[in-house]
Amino acid sequence: MSKDRYVIKGKIGQGGVGAVYQAYDNQLNRDVAVKRVLAEGGFENQDGATKQLLKEATALSAVQHPHIVTVYDAGMDSDGPYVVMELIDGRTLDEMVERGTLTWDDLREVVLQTQEALIAAQDLNLVHRDLKPSNVMVCWLPSGKFQVKIVDFGLAKFSAAPSLQTIDHGDAVFGSIFFMAPEQFERTPLDQRTDMYAMGCLYYYALTGEYPFDGDTAAQVMASHLQHHVNHLSEARPDIPQWGAEWIMWQIEREMDNRPNSAREALERFVLLDKHSTQPVATAAPSVEAAAAAPKFLFPVAGQTEPAQPAQPAQPAQPAQPETSAQPIQVQAAAAPNTTPQLLTSANPLLTPPVNAQPTPETASQPVAPVQADPTPQPETSAQPMQLQAAAAPNTTPQLLTPANPLLTPPVDAQPTPETASQPAAPTQPAPTQPAPAPQPATPAQPIKLQTAQPTLLTATATAPNQPANAPVATPPQSTAAQAINSATSAQPTAEADATPQIEKKTMPPAVKWTIIGILGLVIIVTSFVMVHLGGERKQTELVNGVMTKAKALNDEGTLQDGIELTEEELQGTLKRATSMAESKQRPIILKTLAYAKAKGDYDADQVILEHVTTARCPESIRSDIFKMVMSRRKNVANIPVLLAFAKNTTENKAATEAIHAARHVAKGQPADEFISDFLSLINDTPTDTLRIAAEQAAASIINESKNKTRFTDAIYGSYQSAIDNAPKFIMLRLLGVTGGKKAIEAVTSALNSDDIALQSAAIVALGQWVDDSQIETLIQFIDQCDNLQIRQKGFTAAYSFLRLDRKRKQDDHQKYWTTFAAIASNQAEKLKIINGMAQQEHPWALSVLDDFIKDEDDNVNYKAEKAKGYLERRISEQKSNSPDKKPTE
Repeated sequence: MSKDRYVIKGKIGQGGVGAVYQAYDNQLNRDVAVKRVLAEGGFENQDGATKQLLKEATALSAVQHPHIVTVYDAGMDSDGPYVVMELIDGRTLDEMVERGTLTWDDLREVVLQTQEALIAAQDLNLVHRDLKPSNVMVCWLPSGKFQVKIVDFGLAKFSAAPSLQTIDHGDAVFGSIFFMAPEQFERTPLDQRTDMYAMGCLYYYALTGEYPFDGDTAAQVMASHLQHHVNHLSEARPDIPQWGAEWIMWQIEREMDNRPNSAREALERFVLLDKHSTQPVATAAPSVEAAAAAPKFLFPVAGQTEPAQPAQPAQPAQPAQPETSAQPIQVQAAAAPNTTPQLLTSANPLLTPPVNAQPTPETASQPVAPVQADPTPQPETSAQPMQLQAAAAPNTTPQLLTPANPLLTPPVDAQPTPETASQPAAPTQPAPTQPAPAPQPATPAQPIKLQTAQPTLLTATATAPNQPANAPVATPPQSTAAQAINSATSAQPTAEADATPQIEKKTMPPAVKWTIIGILGLVIIVTSFVMVHLGGERKQTELVNGVMTKAKALNDEGTLQDGIELTEEELQGTLKRATSMAESKQRPIILKTLAYAKAKGDYDADQVILEHVTTARCPESIRSDIFKMVMSRRKNVANIPVLLAFAKNTTENKAATEAIHAARHVAKGQPADEFISDFLSLINDTPTDTLRIAAEQAAASIINESKNKTRFTDAIYGSYQSAIDNAPKFIMLRLLGVTGGKKAIEAVTSALNSDDIALQSAAIVALGQWVDDSQIETLIQFIDQCDNLQIRQKGFTAAYSFLRLDRKRKQDDHQKYWTTFAAIASNQAEKLKIINGMAQQEHPWALSVLDDFIKDEDDNVNYKAEKAKGYLERRISEQKSNSPDKKPTE
């Protein structure tokens, strides 16, 4: 690096692969950033590192995009390789998130800008490999709006030292580990889908302030990525649109094949969902604190109105009073001379009447009204204390009752009392004790209030159920004398009876006996069932553990994908464990086992798996994972209608989307043409944009796999004509571009000439993915004549993407289309896009196109055209030197 040209002012930052310095370019009179990049192996491999650095820097300099940092220069001096780039005055995205998480509107703008940047880079086959918030800069324009720029693009790739991508470089690289894709840990080949994963993690972090894959150590973070332990974004930010959360989660799928294939595909889906979304976005932040801390990306400018005042936080509700447990019954004794209430501590406290009290007839248990107290409202409890009032008892002192089995003893002179039934309590105050009435017919007994003064036992005479205690009992005929004796005996109690009361012996009613027997039998049956069930579960657990041991061994050998044979019982047990909410650690190997399971015996493994996964009661996230990780790998065409039927009938949108994706993967490379009508039906019938888009992509994939694409034109054209709602109508129009044919041309041409901008946009997408080159000139002509800047931009992007496709077209046709397309470029963005396209060509005709832009009045355009021309000339020269047809020099 020329010290005369670049004057170092100071270090800006230190990273894992070098340091960044602020410098001043004396030649162009501007501040620049200079980054020093380490080379692998020190000075021994310096030449190789320098060559790779210059090659990548040259390619990156051809990326002319407002959201990618511009590289001005690169080279090698005595201090090693260096890169000179644009100096950005702004803050990194992680610094912005520290101030507060992004709102959905701000993130939407970040998504649009970063995805556009990735599209430009991916067109040059560049992979960043180290996308993270600190590599995304946010700067503010004079208008007050913000602009996003991706920095260090490809610099991680510049360095050929994988050791720099470890956790040994402190927080510089440890910060990267939260955004690294699983394949980076597995050391498998990387492509642009790796950047899609990192960008999805970045969006997640910007919205939540938390890493989607977290851990206390680097090993835990790596395991989180590899095992895909992530909470759904909608749980952390329920205020953002559901489709937006699903779109971001799509970026961070565990398997590369389940992510967007490119930034272009991701952005197209985002724009489409955003345009057709009807879900309201919450204007308030998720919490008061978050709202207060959220950064305002759009600063007020002249004429801008004051921002709306944040909504006042809702007043917290009064805390619920704790629920109290049932209170013991309090006994309130009436005024009695010389009485001292004592604590009742027996297991069954007894209320004892005075010794001389007359027996009262047993009545139903009545509810006792609570003692009137302070009318102040009290918190509601589950059971209020019951206040009972004992009758006055002269010269009585209730004693502490402590026997383990207290005995009920009546007064010595008490008369037999009829048994009464326990009746529902009535809300009345207890009435004073009344004299005993005449005996009444017996009802079920209520606890008897008896004294405890005499610790004697009374023998009770058994009576028949529901019969008065003093009712006559049928006996055999007796003589007159015997009857007289019996009468006398019953009329006057003997002195012996007065002295020694007998215990009344009661028999258990037959109904009670049979009830107890029934309950005991039921307990035995239930216990037996539980024991058998536990034994079965234990056996099934051992069975599944054996399957897991076998599967892990095969997986370690790298042969699990060849298949693992399972009996139906083993498969059912594995499925139950897979859908268990308690299972988590083994789920990855369980899902892999199900994906490659083969039937051992006479049963259909696919049918068993589908029946279980579509009917099991489990969280939607688990069902979605099974569709994604299992059914997408089971290449059985017969599974497609079952998957689509589930997607059509379920209310679980995420699971339905994964079922459609699984059907799409199954159909890939399979004779699945007959299922196209099922996908079209799903597009017409579903009310969800996410499901429509998934079905559209699946249908387009099936059509592209078909050798005769026009055979689908009539069916899709009919659906287009009969569609009532715009959403399915636009999808059918886009699909007509995949099929082609006369009716497709008729429909697209009519849509282009309409005044409906949405319909025109759908027609542009159709032309951008047309089955052949027959309509590219129609699209270019439409762009040239279009006055709507928004529609023109969409058309220009579609034409550029179409010409970048590898269609195996003749070189003359390729030159004609590009030359015609370059001629209609009218603004800087369009011209820079053409320059990028020319830099990737391999034929001299592209040099003449670049020559036209070198003469452009725009300094940035002609500068980039010169750089691209130099890069293209070197590529053409290298091809000639490496060509086997090159003639030897004489």
